[in-house]
Amino acid sequence: MTSWRQFLLTAVMLSSCGIALLLPSGETIGLVGRAHGQNVAIVAQLIFSGQPDPQWTIADPARQQLPSFLAGVPPVSPPNWPQFGCRGLQVLNPDPLLAFPPLVRVFEGIIEIGNSYFADVHGLEAFLGSTMPTSIDSNRNGISDVCEP
Repeated sequence: MTSWRQFLLTAVMLSSCGIALLLPSGETIGLVGRAHGQNVAIVAQLIFSGQPDPQWTIADPARQQLPSFLAGVPPVSPPNWPQFGCRGLQVLNPDPLLAFPPLVRVFEGIIEIGNSYFADVHGLEAFLGSTMPTSIDSNRNGISDVCEP
């Protein structure tokens, strides 16, 4: 049986307007890969169940830094991450020209790409957390005590 993450990874479909995720229910969530004429990556803080997770975009030049965080990262054993509550940060990259995978998750110093795991030796998690808009950070209803990016 495939896991939820494997299903989502295989269900990522590139389209002319960006990325669309096909959920098991058959519902499609569209994500635009361009904002105000710029290519963007979409970051989501994986924290909620049953409601949308906070998300924001990263535009150039910050978006262009993403590949450098994956350079030479050493493999690690699969982590025992929680299924509920804070589950890290996820990056959706709809731009096939950027040398960065279409779906990356990072949590507690470990990067997940597909079914492979790597040590976050270059600080991807901290970088993504630093890009979180203040409006999202201040509207988490006390969650920041439990889930610091």
